[in-house]
Amino acid sequence: ALAHREGGRGLGARAGRRVRPLCDLRWAYAALVSRESVQFSHTPSTLYMVKQLELAIRAVLDDVLRPHGITAPQYTALTALAARDGLTSAQLARRSFVTPQTMHEQVIALERAGLVAREKDETNRRILLIHLTPLGRERMRACAGVVAELEGVVEGVMSTEELDQFRDRLERAHQAVAPVARAGAAPSAGRGVAGMTETG
Repeated sequence: ALAHREGGRGLGARAGRRVRPLCDLRWAYAALVSRESVQFSHTPSTLYMVKQLELAIRAVLDDVLRPHGITAPQYTALTALAARDGLTSAQLARRSFVTPQTMHEQVIALERAGLVAREKDETNRRILLIHLTPLGRERMRACAGVVAELEGVVEGVMSTEELDQFRDRLERAHQAVAPVARAGAAPSAGRGVAGMTETG
C-alpha cells in the first residue's frame, strides 16, 4: 500500500508447455494484447485496462522516485516494512508482489544503501529478518509527498462515492484472483481458471 502522504516535491517538478506464474499478470497482458490484435477489438478487456493503469503508474513512480535513489518496487518494499517490520525475505516478497529472487536482489541493494538491515531471528538463528533503518524511514518521508500527489491524480477523477465504489471493486477483484495467484500457475489448454483449486 502506498499510504504515506507527507512532505516532498510535487509531480510538477519532473519535466510440453511451461507453466508461467500469474502473480503480476504479465502473461495475461501479453495474451490479451495478442488476442485483441487478432480479433481487432475496439473495446479493451478489463485486464488490459488494469495493466495499462499499472504500467502508467509504475512509469511515473520510477520517474519521481529516481532522484531519491530508489525504484517503485523498492519503495513498495519499504512501505511493507513500515507496516510490519521484521519480515523474512519471502514474506516481504509476497507483500511487495515480486518473486523471492527479485526481492533477494532488492534487499541487497537496499541494505547497501543503508535503508534496511538484516538480523538473525532470536528464536531461530537460521532465519534473517529485515528491518527498516532510520535512514530508510527518512527516505520514505522524503518520497511520501510525490507518491501521495500521484495517488491524488488517480483519485481526483472520481467523486468520494465513486472512489469508495472503485476501491471496493478493486478489493473484490483481488479476492477473486488471489486464490489463482497463490496456486502459482496460469490456466493451461483445456483447463480454465474456474477449474483451478481455490485452496492455498
